Amino acid sequence: MRLYILALLSLGSLLFVGCAEETGREDLHFYVAGHVCGGPVDTLGGLYKPFQAYFDKTCKDKTIDFGVFSGDIVYKCDAPTWTTIDQAIKKSPYKVYFAPGNQDLRDRALYENRYGKGNQHFEKGNCLFIIWDVLENGWNVSDKQLNEFLKLTSKKQYDNVFIFVHQVIWQDQRLTPQIIPNDTEGRAPANQFFPATIQALSQTETPVFVLAGDVGAKPIGSELTIHQYKNVRFVASGMGGGKWDNVIDVTVKDGKASINIDYLNGNKSMNIDEHYVPIVF
Repeated sequence: MRLYILALLSLGSLLFVGCAEETGREDLHFYVAGHVCGGPVDTLGGLYKPFQAYFDKTCKDKTIDFGVFSGDIVYKCDAPTWTTIDQAIKKSPYKVYFAPGNQDLRDRALYENRYGKGNQHFEKGNCLFIIWDVLENGWNVSDKQLNEFLKLTSKKQYDNVFIFVHQVIWQDQRLTPQIIPNDTEGRAPANQFFPATIQALSQTETPVFVLAGDVGAKPIGSELTIHQYKNVRFVASGMGGGKWDNVIDVTVKDGKASINIDYLNGNKSMNIDEHYVPIVF
């Protein structure tokens, strides 16, 4: 009887530890802001004024873990303009990551000397975060980038994978006609996203979110687009047009990711979790 009671106590302890580990998963809160340099008239450097106000508000929000600027951070890629950006965000209590765009890489050596390579990855909580520079591949995801994704996701079971790019690499006139990118600078004539890249991304059952920022510079109705293929969700979001400027706000609670769209014009935030447009091919 004594041994039976001890066994029950041991089992109870294990269950308690298991539950504690499960409920002890780190929750996350971050945002992704595309084209923070603003629209065609905002060429003086620094952050787009409506976004600067949003950024200042996030600096007071103690729940924010980090932010991501998803490309076209500057219009003029020179040292003084980058210094202006650094000054604008230096008061941030959280880290800001850059997923560089074509405007940011017009002087690639300058950018990389200041901020490092455009490709990187990190973990936080039980989520994997990947930043891809696809400009050097003509908007194509390279074999090296895909192989790294497959290697990382095969080694560990993540709750979510978030991939940040500047170019809307899933833009296709037939399959995703809703998307109107700001420009197509650097895009190769042959694009391998459909079907090669998307099939690789959907090999895992883990939710994968691909978030891009090269839209919204003009008010043309493509400031936000949301698509889904199997486990992969795609969000293109940006600002500068002044009408539907928006930022992607992401929360991860108990391992489940949820996305709100925060509008910079005062419109009410919108949850998009149930509104993705399916990609069929």
